[in-house]
This record gives sequence, structure tokens and C-alpha cells, in this order.
Amino acid sequence: MARKRVKSQSCPNCDFNFLESDNYCPNCGQENHTHKLPLKHFMVDFLEALFHFDTKILSTFSDLLVRPGEMTSNFNQNKRNRYVPPFRLYIFTSFIFFLLLAILPNGKDNSKPRIFQLDYSFGPVSNDTAGQYLLNKIKETTEPDIALIDAYLKASKTEMSWYNKNIYRGLVKLKTGHETMEEISHKFYKNVSSLMFFLMPVFAFYLYVIYRRKKLFYTEHLIFSIHFHSLIFLLLCFWQLFTWAGLNLEIYFSILMFVYLLLYMHKVYGQKWLKTFFKTAILVFSYTITLVVAMFLALYLVWDKL
Repeated sequence: MARKRVKSQSCPNCDFNFLESDNYCPNCGQENHTHKLPLKHFMVDFLEALFHFDTKILSTFSDLLVRPGEMTSNFNQNKRNRYVPPFRLYIFTSFIFFLLLAILPNGKDNSKPRIFQLDYSFGPVSNDTAGQYLLNKIKETTEPDIALIDAYLKASKTEMSWYNKNIYRGLVKLKTGHETMEEISHKFYKNVSSLMFFLMPVFAFYLYVIYRRKKLFYTEHLIFSIHFHSLIFLLLCFWQLFTWAGLNLEIYFSILMFVYLLLYMHKVYGQKWLKTFFKTAILVFSYTITLVVAMFLALYLVWDKL
């Protein structure tokens, strides 16, 4: 959208007298746009500054979805003016995804938690008098004592180690009502969003290794990674909407992501289809392992904070 400027006659920073056409001060570079705005104008201005909503967003989404790899190729050839900057695009698409995740119910069954549809009745159970007494004591406390929880776990004959003790402690807190699945879900996705940001450079590193003979800069692979992760979040937004409508299309979206990655790699790196297919498969395999490890790490961090 075109930005409506509320201009001044002179620069408040250096007192330079503006011409009518001056959008920026020729003397000091400050924008000729007053900070005294109605709330509606202020919010529009804030969103424009944050996401830069203009014709660039249309060009960006068009190339991102309809012409796979076109934007990345143009960007690496320094044809960048028509696109939203990569990190701003990633922030915007991930923000929309997590917003939909928070506000949309889980398909037709709205009573279930959206993420961890977990039956935690398999957790530690002690039917003896001592175990039941400890469990009741935990329920009565506002902030359950870790020593008390560990005593209950010992009474239930639960074998704990360094990697599962926080999980069992979390299960006890769920059992006693000190934590809810919604709270765990929120913490989990907060960790996932942070991990995904740090995984983009890992994805770029895999590309750097796979295409090392191309003699490309690592940053060129990083642009590919940011654009593709932005596309993933955009596709996940559509997946959320379909899930909300009661359609289970998860397998189709998984196939679609692979096809998009194949098209992206073919367009950006320009190799033959068969070679691109095998390199895409290697990348998917390597990154899937990384994602699984990251998901377990995110889950562990959630339980660690319970």
C-alpha cells in the first residue's frame, strides 16, 4: 500500500527548509514524516514499517508460490528491489503461521488440545498407601516440590535417568493439575520457533556441501534457505486452514513440500532433473534427521522448564 506522509515545512532535526517534493531531508537524511499521528494512522504506519506492505508483497508471494526458485535466483543476481527482504519475509510468514496455530481450533473436534493430544495416564502410578499419600500432598501444594515429586516417582518404581527425569516430573504435574496441555503446547512451539530460526543456517550449510563444486558463497545458499523456510510456513498456513475445515491433507502437503524443494533446487542451481532429484533426496534425509533431533530438543526444553 502507498504510504501517506504527513509532511513538515522544515526539518525538526536540522531546520532545513523542505521543498514540497522532499520525502527526506537532503541535509541530514531524516524522513519528512511527522510522529504526531492519529491512532489509526499510527498503526498503519507501524505495520508498514514492520512488514513493508506494498506491491512488493504481491511480487514476493507470486514468485514464492507460482514460480519456484525465481525469487532466489533474482535475489542472488542482485535483482532485489521488487521483493520483500528475506528476513522480513520469514518473520511475517512465521508470525502468520503461529497466529493461526493459536486462534484456530483443531478441526471438527475443538475439545482436544491442538498439539499434544497425549494420554498421559501411562505415566508413573503408585497404588500403595504411601504413593497415594504423596500424590495427594502434591495436589494440595500450589508449587509442587521437586523432592516430593521424586519421592512419588520412587514409590511408583519409576526408573529415572538424566534424559527422562524431567519428562516424568512433567507427567506428575499434568496428573496433579499443576500444568495443562495448552501451557505445554505454548512452550513447545515457542521453542520450535526459536530452533527453526537457528536451523536455517544448518539447511544452508547442507546446500553448501551438496553444491560445493558450484563455488557459490554461503550467503547465496542462506538466501535459498530463508526463502524456502518462508514458503514452508506459508504452506503450513494453508494446511492449518484446511485442518480447521476438517480436511486431513497432511500427506499431500508433505509431498507438495518435496516437489517445491525439487523445483527450487532445479531452478536455482540449474542441474539436470535426475541429479537434482537425488540431491533433493539427500537434503531431505539429512534435514529430516536434524529436525527430529531439534524437535526432541524442543520437547526436552519444555519438560525441563516445567
